Amino acid sequence: MSRELWTVAELASAAAGYLTRKGIETSRLDADLMLADVLGWTRIDLYTRFDMPVDSHARARYRELIRRRGRREPLAYILGRREFFGLDFAVGPGVLVPRPETEGLVEATLTLMEGRSRFRVLDLGTGSGCILLAILSRFPEAHGEGWDRSAEALEYARRNAADLGLDHRATFVERDLLKTLGAGPPPRVDLVVSNPPYIRPDEGWDLMPEVRDHEPAAALFDREGDGLSFHRAILAAFRHLDPMPWVVLELPGWGGESLRTWWKDQGAGDLRVVADLSGQERVLIAAGGETFRHPEPLDAS
Repeated sequence: MSRELWTVAELASAAAGYLTRKGIETSRLDADLMLADVLGWTRIDLYTRFDMPVDSHARARYRELIRRRGRREPLAYILGRREFFGLDFAVGPGVLVPRPETEGLVEATLTLMEGRSRFRVLDLGTGSGCILLAILSRFPEAHGEGWDRSAEALEYARRNAADLGLDHRATFVERDLLKTLGAGPPPRVDLVVSNPPYIRPDEGWDLMPEVRDHEPAAALFDREGDGLSFHRAILAAFRHLDPMPWVVLELPGWGGESLRTWWKDQGAGDLRVVADLSGQERVLIAAGGETFRHPEPLDAS
């Protein structure tokens, strides 16, 4: 990229070729999004103004972003944001990047709480706050609290709450999930949600470099368990409350039958498993008190 004059189209094509050689499957999309960010344009602008020259200052900024992406830094960290459930969330090093599959947890929760207005939700391992804030954005009278052990992640969560105008209904507290739940009775809430760590240590080798080398390990790995230890700890902590709140947890694509068996052995009530469009077990729902009746059965196994 040392020529005197580069057009938008030439620059994006050269960057996409470089990223392809680095093994990035979404090379053209990523190159376009980073160039649009540098220029302050939309992606559509790149195609309608493809023949416009890019000045040297913008090229230098773009070159640095491309180099970072070539080192397999997550695109969301480079751009500083990620869309989730139609909302824009600030993200960066130290916070888990919101995943599309986690939107299934939010969708299941919205269906579960349909017809309700005032309720209190607790988000365990809140990270960027995306789950809690997405729920609160759809229920204007609900309030919630997010826990996370990472002060860095909580800064993003608070910033996102403020940016979305939800900071008057969402609070974020630095707490270690397992230690806090094991120390005494949990808080009384109506709904508990969580995308807990569920990757087993022996599965780390199979992760994309963007995840394995850059995202916070504490938010990814169930280091002492089988991928379901956080799920069991959360369910065990809240099952003795009367009434028990609804508990909605993300699954790793499996584990529903194992948790059902364990839950039955505890003498507890019903567990539902909701599959995603590919048939993988994605959301676990533990039945709450009679105050919250689900209006229609979920598509669940």
